[in-house]
Amino acid sequence: MSSTAQRTSWPARSGCPAPGPPAESMAATDHTGDLANIDVPTLVLCGDADTVTGVPASQVLAGGIPGAVFVTLRGAGHLANQERPDAFNAWTESFVHITERLREHTPAHV
Repeated sequence: MSSTAQRTSWPARSGCPAPGPPAESMAATDHTGDLANIDVPTLVLCGDADTVTGVPASQVLAGGIPGAVFVTLRGAGHLANQERPDAFNAWTESFVHITERLREHTPAHV
């Protein structure tokens, strides 16, 4: 990442507005380089109308995590679990179920 990109806050780089002064330090902290260290099943679920995190930033998040699954929920914003609870729950339950089944059929690491 270039030094200019490192000095630019995450919302500015993602095209999403910052949520206000209380979140500026969080928004300015970039842990993108740490994503590759996540070694657990990960579902990144984003509403297609999310203006807080946004689809582009969520795609970066999912793309940086090995094996992550990215899902966009139509008609949902940042609070997809509240705006589209049936779809959110269905995706989450399916992901957990598939993850559990894969774990059952994968040899344990020695």
